[in-house]
Amino acid sequence: MPQTEHDCTEDEIAPSKHEEAIAQAYRDGEQAGAAACAAAAQAAAKTRDALRLEFAKFDDAAIEELKRVLAETVASLCQQMIEPHLVNRKALEERCDAALSFLGEVPTRCKLHLHPDDIADIDPATARDWKVVPDSTVARGALRLVGDDGIVSDGPEEWQRAIATALAS
Repeated sequence: MPQTEHDCTEDEIAPSKHEEAIAQAYRDGEQAGAAACAAAAQAAAKTRDALRLEFAKFDDAAIEELKRVLAETVASLCQQMIEPHLVNRKALEERCDAALSFLGEVPTRCKLHLHPDDIADIDPATARDWKVVPDSTVARGALRLVGDDGIVSDGPEEWQRAIATALAS
């Protein structure tokens, strides 16, 4: 058979050793590049996870600090709201009545412990119904009502304790 211009021998069709080496180098480079890329991705993932953990710690610390500052602010604001009631005669008398109702007693069967400065502020007609005991251990604006069935204390210390408990939860 005569050979034409387009007819090739098998040796001519088979890749040369040079071409085979280039193809192998390309495959090796591709594998090495993929391995390097996978290693870099794994290292980046580890770094990202470590950063997330650090940010989570930072966030927890920041949240706790924010809670602390907010609790102090609320406590301070509440203290400002409490102070006007320390010398409010009408409010003190109303709290005495509320304590009495809580115990379910009548005034003559209880002892009402008040700070000596607060006794002078109570309406004499109201004080006449009570057994009032001057007690310097009771804070100004506070009361301690002692009856047969128990004791009721009410005042700034109890309010502040209730506020602190509420803020802590």
